[in-house]
Amino acid sequence: MSILRKCSLMITALALAVVLNCQRQTPLTPELLITEEGIASLCLSNLDLLSTGLTRIVVTATGAGMDSIYKEIIPTVGLLRDTLRVKAGDRRIFAVTAYRNSAAVMAASDTVNLAAGKTVNLRFKMTFLIPAITITPTEKTVAVNDTFSVYFKVHKADSLAGVGLRLLFPQDALQVVDLGREDVFLSSRGGTVWQFMFNRNNSSGEVNLVLGVLGLGKSVSGEGLIGRVCFKAVKATAAAVLTLVADPAVNSNFGLMNNKGTVLDAFTIGAKVTAN
Repeated sequence: MSILRKCSLMITALALAVVLNCQRQTPLTPELLITEEGIASLCLSNLDLLSTGLTRIVVTATGAGMDSIYKEIIPTVGLLRDTLRVKAGDRRIFAVTAYRNSAAVMAASDTVNLAAGKTVNLRFKMTFLIPAITITPTEKTVAVNDTFSVYFKVHKADSLAGVGLRLLFPQDALQVVDLGREDVFLSSRGGTVWQFMFNRNNSSGEVNLVLGVLGLGKSVSGEGLIGRVCFKAVKATAAAVLTLVADPAVNSNFGLMNNKGTVLDAFTIGAKVTAN
């Protein structure tokens, strides 16, 4: 065998060995990354389209020995569900913030130990960062002809002296049968609750409420119930939406008024009713 042919065979064998060696080791890299990660699953049931005005949700993940993760979610119809792949480790901190344009409206966080190859369900209890009015509960399932109540709740109030709102409901599916005030919160500092307006119109599908707290230095702060509406489900419906309006541009008495007479446009969250 010629020297030239021997060299050619040696070069070919060496090249084949290199190729085979690379083929054997390549899968090790992605497998290693997968085994180092865990999955964090989040579900934000109270941050769907019922949250009027929300424009984006920001989720972050931080922890020792990992790169920080930042993700934006655009609110859509239904529950907000998502997952994050995060390097496994103890005390992984997940934070979620809901925005209305540039203003942070709600936030929550959860700290978990994340094991490699495992999924952890994050538990978020959203709290308000700005004044807000909500309907509670945010979801209700009833039978046709049943009566049920929903409540108006104020959040993040600071020196609250008055509150005004409008509730819109589908009058073909729901009818109001009773209205009632909840005065414990508004009167908690000894003030008198004055009812300027609390009426219903089943033809147009609306409830209007305007209350004030009378008494020098009797304004209240924090959160609490201010009123209730008792409905009757008159028709089966998959999604009867209850919408809150608290914009002073709609009515000068709407919003949350502090003890200096300043009326604020309160962030609102409505509710959904299912009747079977």
